[in-house]
Parts: sequence; C-alpha cells; structure tokens
Amino acid sequence: MKPHHLTIVPLLAAFALLPLQAGEEYSAIPPDEPYFAGSSGSGDWEVTLSPFAWFTEMKGIVGEGALAAPVDVDFGDIWDNGEMAFLAAAEVRRGRWSLQTILVWLDLSASDTNGGLAYDSVGLDMEQTILDLRLAYRILEGRTSAELVAGARYMAVDADTSFRGGLLGGTKIHESEDWIDPLVGVRLSHEFNDKWHGVLHGDYGGFGVSSDSAWEVFGGLGYRVTDSVTIFGGYRYLEVDYDRDFIFDAEIKGFVLGAQFEF
Repeated sequence: MKPHHLTIVPLLAAFALLPLQAGEEYSAIPPDEPYFAGSSGSGDWEVTLSPFAWFTEMKGIVGEGALAAPVDVDFGDIWDNGEMAFLAAAEVRRGRWSLQTILVWLDLSASDTNGGLAYDSVGLDMEQTILDLRLAYRILEGRTSAELVAGARYMAVDADTSFRGGLLGGTKIHESEDWIDPLVGVRLSHEFNDKWHGVLHGDYGGFGVSSDSAWEVFGGLGYRVTDSVTIFGGYRYLEVDYDRDFIFDAEIKGFVLGAQFEF
C-alpha cells in the first residue's frame, strides 16, 4: 500500500493561512482571551487528558510472509462483532514546550473468501496497540498556533489466523510482532470564537528504520462546554507499511468522538 503523504502539505498550508485570510496579526493572546489547551505561553504547568472512541475501518494485509491474510472491515462489521477501538491522549505543557502521548487499543476480526486453491476462507482475529510519544515546540502563537513535532510510535500486533478448506485447510497460525518508528510532524490549531476551535495534525515516519513508511492525518473540531471541558470530534487516518518476515501493510481510519479535560 503506497503512502500518499504529499497530500498532508496542502492541507496543513491551507489551515495555517486562516488568519492571513482574515487579516489577523500573529501575536501572543492576552490572558483573558479563549485559546486551545495550554496556549497562554506562561511558565505554569498545564495538563490535558482526552479519552476518545475511534470508529475504525481497516484495510490491508496482516500476517507472516506468504501466509499473510487480507483485511477489509468497515465500522459496521466491527460494531456487529462487538469490537471497538479506544484512544486516550495526554499532554503536559509548559510555555512553548509540550510532551504528548497517545494510546490506541484496537480489537477486530476479519474474514476473506478469495484464496483460490490456497484456501476457501481465512479468518483473522487481531489485537493492536499503538503508543505515540511526541515532543512539540510551538513556533507560532495567536488565534492560529503551529507546533513542530518529533517523536516515536510503538506498534504491537497480536494476530490469530485460521485457514479453512483448500491446500491450507486446518492451518492455524499465532503471530506477534512489535516495532518502533521515528516520526516528525506539524500540529496546527485555530480559535474560531470563544467556543469553537479546530485542530489539524500531520506526521510522517518510519523512514525504513522499522516500517518502510508510516503516516497519519488528524483533523477535528472542539466545542468548549466549560473552561476545562471540551467536547471533541474528528477524523483520523493512519497508514503503515511494515514489511519484514511479518507484514503489516494497512490503513486504519475512522471518526473519533470524545472529550478533553484541562487542568
């Protein structure tokens, strides 16, 4: 699955031009102005915790070499099977620097019937854990802010594959694999008014260190209910091309819905 990471650039550029289109000057926001998640630029420590549900779809290939199984499941399939992906994010900020972490847990099952002589059908039960750790530095402050991001993404996959019929009928394989990818990216946020704000994040990683490539785009809107609570929704797309003895060449995407709590 070939990455299309060049599409991140125009998206981020268009988002960053919002204040220019409105004739806005870039400047530090006064303390009494609303702003997103720890943006005052003060020396105080600020913490944001964000639990989310991720309504995922997944498409790709997962498994051991020639026995890797195709995966093509939409959210309806995952919902019908009583499965779900959960996402939790935390951020600690002081001034322009912040440390960000995102934990994702995904549980899904899939089946395929296009195996030809090899099999009549194949079933895949998979659990996946994704952990991002990022260091960010804010290079732009104002109603639109911009941050440079660098860090690492840990991925762990635990998969059970069962073949039925054909030459591989009765074959069952249990596989576990984990790896770490470096990543770099940009995060932009914009205050539309005292209630609504938007966020756009893009990163690219892998660089052949573990994955050949891995990239992600996230965009969302938040509605501030109180000074410390925001309801947030958006869309997250992650694509990974990991091809060693174990193959994980897949895209994971879907809407997210949750809340942010600021301390």
